[in-house]
Amino acid sequence: MRLYAVTMTGDTNASPSSLNGIGRAMSQIDQIEKAVKEAWDAIKLQMQRDPHPFYQSVFLAPEYYFSNQRHSNDRFFSQDVKRFIVSRLRTLARQYPKILIIPGTVLWKKKAFSGDLTLGKPGEGLKRVQNQKSVDRINKTLNRIVNANANFNTKANDPGWSHSGQFGRNPDSYKIDHNEDRFFMPRYYLENAKDLNTEIAQNVAYLFKDDVVLKYHKVGNFQEVMNEQSNIVFAPGNITGLFKVGGVPYGIEICRDHAQNVLSSALQNVNIHIIISSWIPNIPASTALTDGGVLLHSSTKKTTLAQNVDQIQFKDNSTRLVASKPVGSLAQLWVIDLSDQVCGINKTFSGRLTSDTMLAAG
Repeated sequence: MRLYAVTMTGDTNASPSSLNGIGRAMSQIDQIEKAVKEAWDAIKLQMQRDPHPFYQSVFLAPEYYFSNQRHSNDRFFSQDVKRFIVSRLRTLARQYPKILIIPGTVLWKKKAFSGDLTLGKPGEGLKRVQNQKSVDRINKTLNRIVNANANFNTKANDPGWSHSGQFGRNPDSYKIDHNEDRFFMPRYYLENAKDLNTEIAQNVAYLFKDDVVLKYHKVGNFQEVMNEQSNIVFAPGNITGLFKVGGVPYGIEICRDHAQNVLSSALQNVNIHIIISSWIPNIPASTALTDGGVLLHSSTKKTTLAQNVDQIQFKDNSTRLVASKPVGSLAQLWVIDLSDQVCGINKTFSGRLTSDTMLAAG
């Protein structure tokens, strides 16, 4: 099977620092649309020069690609902006149905408490009551935090890692009340979400292939909410990122997931192991590759062609790099031949995206 892989590297955040919210998201979408078009043009040209009957193609951008003001401690988009981003990316995927598009991750947040205004008892006027949707959302978030910590030691009670660390602290004193030492703070924040105006933050990779969309939540959070100005609890994922394209096994990790052996813990090797990161080195002991497999890594760390081991890595010499060329100013095209037998291919296809572990994006 021939694999056409385009990986973006370096500082992909070209949005002006003054942009915020929907304006910033639109700027990032414009850049990703341009990059995907350039990628497909380069792939088509390579196909014309050297046709191959069995192929797949993938486009990768680094972690945090869709984020608000990362360097101003306001890095999470609202839920409405997230929906806009996903909708536009769905349209992009339909325009390029033969490419698996993984455009980095989307940082976004939502209110833990959502209530309905209802008429209270005489003299109470309108009051907000918590609905069942809030209860389900809070319980689901708590379960994810507990399970991820039990399975992958995700620092579930550390300020800056699991929560923004503002609740229970005295703003008028130079001293900090370390309530984290006495309580399981995410539970406290979420169970008091109505009074504390708690928000749930997430770091999510959306996978697009034609009309199919899946989502993978980062498991190994690394200071995801450090210094955030809002009352935020980070919701990690707690499942492995296993999926298939046309029957070919893939796996995905987001940055620190790789150091915590999230994919390799599934004990199910894949033909193509994908990492999208702010930056983390490739760790041989943490790869989950079959013989003849390949690792693809898109990172914000700029690498040169002499350092391409950071972007691609082969399990053994049965996989061959056919060609490599720049695509635009931020990406590289890798043309890689994998064994048809290893990939289980017996017909021409580009393949549908399927998964038994990840969630369909809503």
